[in-house]
Amino acid sequence: MDEEDGLEPFPTWEGNDFGVVLQEVGRDRIGVIKVLRASTALSLTTIRRLLERAPKTVIEGASRQEAERIKKSLVAVGATAEVMKLGGIPPE
Repeated sequence: MDEEDGLEPFPTWEGNDFGVVLQEVGRDRIGVIKVLRASTALSLTTIRRLLERAPKTVIEGASRQEAERIKKSLVAVGATAEVMKLGGIPPE
């Protein structure tokens, strides 16, 4: 439907199809570990392996808001992170 009809398009439902990719750990490795421990159910060993293999997806199946919140927390401790739509597409 277009604007000529005077009808609004349906909003897009995004669901839980977002992830967070940790690009770089940064200087505060312990801070990144704390953020991931608080945000996930991953073990310390698993988180340490993820940090060694960056860039790596650290969160999958999150809502856009949750993914943005985790990214913001990671960036606050000096990491570089990106929110990605599952399938490797950055959100609009």
